Amino acid sequence: RHRRQRAPAVPDSVIDELFLIGSPAEIRAGVEEYVRAGITIPVLAVMGPDQDSMRKVAIELGRR
Repeated sequence: RHRRQRAPAVPDSVIDELFLIGSPAEIRAGVEEYVRAGITIPVLAVMGPDQDSMRKVAIELGRR
């Protein structure tokens, strides 16, 4: 409940800095940017409307 009240106060720029949002290719590119910046162990939490769609995105992110 309190989180919903604070959400509008979070600027889009902060969301853009903390989260990778987009297609699997865009997310993969964002992870690569983090690695180039020195992140050695990127950790991803896939979010989506349901488990099936999250599983599909996770599988796609694992492909090269």
